[in-house]
Amino acid sequence: MELTPHRPTGLFGWVQSNNFRSASYFLAFATAAQILAATVLFVPLALFNEAFSPLYGPLGYLSVYVPIILIGTLAMFAMQMLLYTSNAQKQAGFIFVDASDEPRLCSVTEHLLAQIGMPAPFVAVLESPAMNAYACGVSQTKSILVVTRGLLDGLNDAELEAVLAHELTHIKNNDIRLMAAANICVANLRWMHKWNPLHFRNAIHGVICVGFPVFFPLMILGGLISQLAIRGAYGSRLIISASREFVADAEAARITHNPASLASALYKVQDRYRINGARDEDEAMMIAGDSEGPTASHPQIDERVSALAQTTGSMVFNAPGAHESSRRERFRREAAGGSEKGQRQSVFARIGAVTGENIFGLTAVAKWILLGALAFSLVWQGTSLLNPSAVLDKMDVRQFGHYLGTDTVHCLFEREANACFEAYPRNFSQFGDQQGTLLGFLTDRKEARQAEEHSWRENEIAEESVMMRDYTGQSGLMRDYQAMMGRDGRLFFERTSRVGPGVPTVHIYAELQQVGCFDEHLIHGKNSKAEFSTTDRGGGVDFSKYAPELTLAARTALNGGDDALMDYARTRRTVVRIAFDLFGSEGLAAIQQTLKAQLHKDVEAKLAIRLLSDPGFATEEGKMGRAELEALATKPARYVPCIALKSAPAKPSETKESAETSGPIFGDYKPER
Repeated sequence: MELTPHRPTGLFGWVQSNNFRSASYFLAFATAAQILAATVLFVPLALFNEAFSPLYGPLGYLSVYVPIILIGTLAMFAMQMLLYTSNAQKQAGFIFVDASDEPRLCSVTEHLLAQIGMPAPFVAVLESPAMNAYACGVSQTKSILVVTRGLLDGLNDAELEAVLAHELTHIKNNDIRLMAAANICVANLRWMHKWNPLHFRNAIHGVICVGFPVFFPLMILGGLISQLAIRGAYGSRLIISASREFVADAEAARITHNPASLASALYKVQDRYRINGARDEDEAMMIAGDSEGPTASHPQIDERVSALAQTTGSMVFNAPGAHESSRRERFRREAAGGSEKGQRQSVFARIGAVTGENIFGLTAVAKWILLGALAFSLVWQGTSLLNPSAVLDKMDVRQFGHYLGTDTVHCLFEREANACFEAYPRNFSQFGDQQGTLLGFLTDRKEARQAEEHSWRENEIAEESVMMRDYTGQSGLMRDYQAMMGRDGRLFFERTSRVGPGVPTVHIYAELQQVGCFDEHLIHGKNSKAEFSTTDRGGGVDFSKYAPELTLAARTALNGGDDALMDYARTRRTVVRIAFDLFGSEGLAAIQQTLKAQLHKDVEAKLAIRLLSDPGFATEEGKMGRAELEALATKPARYVPCIALKSAPAKPSETKESAETSGPIFGDYKPER
């Protein structure tokens, strides 16, 4: 791509397209931000929220993160556009003036505004000996016309008028809005490039890549995307900055009818345009700037005057400094369509020199660090790289998450937490081939520690095996369940592997189906010790209110739909738990006496029919929730906290046979073998 002079034709088309081009800048920036954000978020989302990862859960990512990033980008861009004018003033340090401060400047400006027919911009002076001028802002009503002290002192009135006409044209054509959008885009992408965590910069990144090879392609891709985005933004701004100068030159010549004065002014400023401390954003908006080298932002003065010559003919040659025969001959060749070799540079060649990095975002030092890290990694991993599946294993960042325990964090937010934990692999050898990586080294050490711990546990289990007894559940009523309990109260499967502390979900589920009681952590109701009496009425404890609550819930359930039925089940569970927890066996017996009423039996029957007729009923409650409903419908007398059954006096009917005949009628549960 080259900087080709835009001939000063199609002025109205240029003006009409500027608004669209400004919006296009935002769209381009938003697209670059989305791509870069997806690259940066890939690792954390793969570790902590796989369902919304760009690679492993693209639909989730598109539905959640893409809108968030788009809204954030839009808000940031809009805020920067609103603050652009005030920030430009703070950065440049120019001073606003009026007719009393600068009568000559304001007089020329007012004369031009009357000719052009546009709102008056703010006028400012930058105290600098350089000869330059520029316009900035986001609209005609919020624009600023800035000239340097050197320009005011170095140009005559005709030349000053030509320069000001040039800058006012930028305002009228909305060039200032376009350049504001371009500058904001460049500044944001430059900031994102600087803080891109996947931008390979130093030896620390090399160590990370050696230890975790998945970061090799990620950092190369991240640097490439970041570099392409910033080069594209720089390049498009450079092209716009250069092309708009030809249009503004032609329009200034038309307004003033004096192209010679504009050419004369351009020749005067070409060697004195540089303002010390000026940002490249400001220089891109000025009437003159670098035309060669990596910071080039403007076409050469000779090119601009040649373009004027194509429109105005010999009038431009009346400009001082344009009389040398060689220069006039050059103008004529340009006017005839000729070109000078070397006058225009590749945009991307210039941009590469500006950033000091190659297309992958690597400096010269970073490139050698990356190559060294890659060579070391190849030697360390050896022949495992010849196995495609091993390479894919190394590239799966989710395995790193398993080692860090991010799956554990994920399970904490799951409704069935115990089942979630059991679903994840416990043996780190299942993470695939990680030979020659830091993850593989850490995994080997962890497996060694696990093997040592397992050996110690086997010895302890062997010592305790003589003290084991059948596990009969929290209720003491489970029969023929293949689990054993050690002397310390912790559970064992088939006398070989420890599960504890606490009762695993599989045992709670088995007892719920076989016995009909539910697991509940009680505060007061252990061993039938009552905290309160059923006759108490003080301190907010009133046993008499629970039976009416149950009756009301039962009537609603009989006359209502599924929601009312579910509300009854929840109310009954809560009341039964509270009755035993606060009022002991006396309270539980009183509630169970209430539940013998025909009203409650009718609700139990309705629930049983609903469960049998619709296998999908209450599945949103989960496996455990549906099992509780089945227990309530088929074994209502035992639908109490399991500890309540254990603490109740033993009954002759609680034999192995009775336990079997009262087993579950739903599901296909089988004891663990």
